[in-house]
Amino acid sequence: LAMTTYRGADEFAERFDAAPELRDGRYHFPVEDYLAAAGRKFVARFDAARYLSLSESIDLHRVDPAALTVPTTVVAVTSDRLVPSDDLRALAAASAAPAELHEIDSRYGHDAFLKEPERIGALVARALCC
Repeated sequence: LAMTTYRGADEFAERFDAAPELRDGRYHFPVEDYLAAAGRKFVARFDAARYLSLSESIDLHRVDPAALTVPTTVVAVTSDRLVPSDDLRALAAASAAPAELHEIDSRYGHDAFLKEPERIGALVARALCC
């Protein structure tokens, strides 16, 4: 399920909007090859204990905007379904410290930070140096 939400809905629709085809006696949907390849890569990189630790740390992480005491840069990707722009707008608005919100359009959704290194990198560099 997670793999289908890391990327933007428009990209998924474009890449996998085809009718299923009959293979080996069952219908095979276009997204299945992508998910199987991603699963193989994931299993090769993470053991179960590391994944559970990562998952738990994400589940337990909370940002209290009222506790922010330093200027903050918030980057939202309009097609991100995991961390919606509305949530990040609310975080920036509720911040106790000045918060600069940047919203970028990207077809890559949550994976924009991986797929748009120049755009994201420029925002990170600006936040770190100024």
